Parts: sequence; structure tokens; C-alpha cells
Amino acid sequence: MNHLITYSIESGTILIALYVFYLLFYARDRNFRFNRFYLLATPLLAVLLPLLHIPLFNTTTLPEIQTLGQAVQLPEVTVPETAAISKGISLPRVLLFVYLAGTAFFTFRFLYQTLLLLRIIRMSKKHRDPEKKYIFVETGGKFPTGSFFRYLLWDDTLALDEKEKAQILHHEEAHIRQKHSYDVMYIEIMRALFWFNPAIHGLKKALSDVHEFLADEQASVKIGRQSYLSLLARQILLSFNFSITNNFHQSQTAKRMKMIKNNTRKHPLWVKLIAVTPALAALFFVFSCDFGGNSSNPEEAVIPGTAMEVIPFDGSGTDPNDEVFTVVEDQPVPYGGMDAFYEFISEDLQYPEEARNNKVEGKVFVQFVVDEEGNVTNVKAVKGIGFGCDKEAVRAVKNSPKWKPGKQHGRKVKVRMVLPITFSLSPSPETSKDLLKVKVQAKPIQTNFDKPPMPSGGMKEFYNKYIIDAVQYPEEARANKVEGKVFVQFIVDETGNLTNISIPPDVPKIGYGCEEEAIRVIKNSPKWKPAENEGKPVSVKMILPIIFSLDKK
Repeated sequence: MNHLITYSIESGTILIALYVFYLLFYARDRNFRFNRFYLLATPLLAVLLPLLHIPLFNTTTLPEIQTLGQAVQLPEVTVPETAAISKGISLPRVLLFVYLAGTAFFTFRFLYQTLLLLRIIRMSKKHRDPEKKYIFVETGGKFPTGSFFRYLLWDDTLALDEKEKAQILHHEEAHIRQKHSYDVMYIEIMRALFWFNPAIHGLKKALSDVHEFLADEQASVKIGRQSYLSLLARQILLSFNFSITNNFHQSQTAKRMKMIKNNTRKHPLWVKLIAVTPALAALFFVFSCDFGGNSSNPEEAVIPGTAMEVIPFDGSGTDPNDEVFTVVEDQPVPYGGMDAFYEFISEDLQYPEEARNNKVEGKVFVQFVVDEEGNVTNVKAVKGIGFGCDKEAVRAVKNSPKWKPGKQHGRKVKVRMVLPITFSLSPSPETSKDLLKVKVQAKPIQTNFDKPPMPSGGMKEFYNKYIIDAVQYPEEARANKVEGKVFVQFIVDETGNLTNISIPPDVPKIGYGCEEEAIRVIKNSPKWKPAENEGKPVSVKMILPIIFSLDKK
């Protein structure tokens, strides 16, 4: 749900920014073909840019799960006191319902108008001119003159002389030749998606104007400007109008006349392209790029944080002859990813009334097995706090969606997992969404390499989604108002594991548990993509400075 809200905000911001740019620089310009392309590209960019996650340096997202004790340890889930007591109405669900209702309304209206128009065409008298590439439809006053794909709809009840009829025909033929109906269909679909954003309605109106300007431009050249202007001046504006057709009798007649009279373009095309390039580049970097570093010394990070804990697994209740793995080559992963799994658990969990009334807090460890089919089985609380919390944690895990099963030597196998769930009556920082690592033997260190090591997902994700969430300010340091910088050295080996984690002996220490906390966090950090030298993975020593800084308030 949070991802959907974030995506909506980002895409809506892009849409508004590009529409405002159009109004400021292009709306009054006569380069109509460029304007048409810009207006069609704008909603597409708003859809795609937030979906792109392009690292500035080579990184590969390799979700990694390692083991604690004899069971795969999953990240912790915290249940605040404000967790829903029942499946009541929440603000995100209300917003989702409102969005879907709006989308359904605009979709239904679009389909209804399309079907009604097709019905009118089917019931009307039609003529096909062998020299023309369209079908002439006489609407008998049931529909105004306009065009819809290969159909030219003609209101034969209008009192027009042959000259006026020829002028209007040239206009509608221009719509058909330039395939404006495809643009209208496309913008209606985008309006159903972005109906809540006022910019999409402005874009639809602007595109309709551009279509008329393009058709007027061709018709006036063929007929003559003055003659065509005289026709526009005599047109009676009709109130009956379908938004999915290109209609000659549009309400922007005065604007069309002004554009025909203004026969100069304010800026050449290359100037327009140069003007829009910085804006597109800025939007691309803000919404589509993941920033990472290319140095063997990562940037400094200022952090608060949280911690995790280890327990042994409970082997009771399982068939001793049925092999259950704890470490496999391909660990199980929930369909939709770990973030979707945590979001499901967080939304599904409810704080038990008995625990709330008795002010019970603590951590429940839920053990389960992901079988060969991806089902979550053998769910039990192996360490709990009672008062209904253990049962609630087990219930939520039992209700969780299927997983992609683990594999060993290419064969699907059962894997035992442990999920810690924290029940908390007071707000607490979000716990780390990364897992403790199995320590491996360090390999020879390389000082020369072609590609530096990089966290899976990039440096930005490593800092923002792991380090900043994982470090917990030591109570002893907080009580003594200790601040400072801790340097942690470690080796990223050929498999991407972090080993030989320690504090360099020749750097000053700040004490009070800060060095120990920094080492703990690095030991728990996600797997990295190893450095490469001549195409082969190599071990590289890294140094990470971590700043412990107290809130100045």
C-alpha cells in the first residue's frame, strides 16, 4: 500500500511538472507537431519514470537470506500499540477505494461513449468513396460533425453551402489522416489512471486544442486563410459534444482563429528541444536513479537504529525422516518479495486485547517450514510472551501468501525459517529489514580491481534502507552524551560476504559501546556484489565511517 501511495505521488509530481513546463514554454507556440508529441509523451513518462530504478554504478539486487543457529532468521516485524484491533477501515484503504472508484467511473464513461458512438455509426447511413480512405456517415442530426478513426461523421441537417461543406470536410479529413483518434483513446486511458491529478485534464484539453490547430493548419492552406477564417467566424457553437471524437464545432473557435492569424513560430524546434532536455534530465535523476558510490571507502552515514536477537530452533512436530534444510543454495523468497511479505504481516497483525490491558510487550519468535510447493507449514511459536501474542503471531504467519520454495542442487526442498515479531505498546523505530550473515574464511586481499564492491541494491539502498535503520544508539553513550565517528574495516570476499570485521587499531575510539554497535551492524549487513579484477571476483578491504550524533533538541 505504501509503495502505491509513493508511486502515485511521484507520478503525479512528474505529470504536473511537465504540464506546467508546457504551459510556460510551448502552449502559445505554433510548432503543433512538437506540441502533440510532448503532450502524448508526458503521461507516459509519468507512468514509467517512477518504475525505473537505474543505478549510477553497476549494482545487482541479489536478495540474500542467511542463518542464525539452525533456522533461517528473518527480519523483525514490530507491532505498535496502534495496530488495528479489528479489520476496520484504514486511511490507505479508503484512499485506495476512492482511487479505484474514480478509475472505474472514468473507464465506464469512456467505454459508454465509445459504444454509444459505434451504435450511432452502425445505425446511420454510410457511404464509401473509393478515392477516400474513410467512410462517410450521415448522422441525421443525432451527432455533430466530427471524425472517429476511419469514420467521418456528418450532420446533414446543417444548412451549409457547397463551399462551407468542402471547407469542413477538409478539416475533418486532416483529423483522419493524422490519426488523432488514437491520441484521444490514449489520453482517455491515461485520464482514467490519473483522474485525481488536475494536470491530466489540462493535458487532455491542450491535446484537443493541438488537434484542432493541426487540422486548421492543413485546411487553411488548402482552402485559403481568409476563406477559412470566415467559416470559423460563422460557426454556431454546439453544446452536444462527445469527448472521444474530433469535432469541428469545438468551443475554442476564437483561439483557433488567433492561431491561424499568427503565422510565425516563436522558437525553432532545436530551441524547444534544448529547453526541455534539462527538465527531463532532472526528473530522470530525481525519480529513476539510485545513487551509489564507486570508491572503496563508502560515504559517512549519520544514524539511529535497532537490533536483532538469536534463538535456537524447535525441531518438535516434524517428521525425523523428512529432511528439512536450514541452509540451501537458493533460499525461499515470498512471491512479491520480502517487502510485500513484511507489509502483509504488519497489516494483518492485531494487538491482542489481553496483552494491551496487561501492558504486555515483547518479542515472539515464530518458526515455520516453507515446503517444496512454497506452502507455509508447521507454524509454531518457539519463544513467546503469552497473553494472546503468540497465537496472534502464529495466525498471521499461517495466513501469509505462498513463497517461492528453496532449492538445493536444483531440487526444491523444505526450509525452516524463524520470524521475530515484536509487540510494542510505545512507538519504536522501524527494525532492520536485513539478516545476520554466516561468517566465512577471508580470502587474499586485492588492492587493484576493475570494478569496486557494491552492496546489492546500491549504496543508496545500503545507507537508507539498512544502515540508517539498523544502528541503535548505545544507551551508555546516550547517557554520557558521547558523539563521534567510528571507523569499521571489513573485507568483501569473492562471494560478497562481509568478513574480518573490526575496528582499525590505529584510529581513535569513542567508546561507550559505539564500536561494538558499529561492528554488530556491519556483521548483520546484506550481502554485497564482490569486486572484479579482469572479470574474476576478488576480495577487497573496505572502511566505513559511521557518525554517532545525538539529537540537538
